Amino acid sequence: MAFRNDSTVHDASYVALAVVRETHLYTADEELRRRLKEPYSKHVRGLREV
Repeated sequence: MAFRNDSTVHDASYVALAVVRETHLYTADEELRRRLKEPYSKHVRGLREV
């Protein structure tokens, strides 16, 4: 997942946890949100959306 979405293993771990738990990851990292592809992007929200 990290390689396919051009993200770090650290970021990918948190995204994967959100996917497995069927919840959302909230982040201030807008670049991460732009890089993520489906099906991962639907699990990541920006802090501005809180």
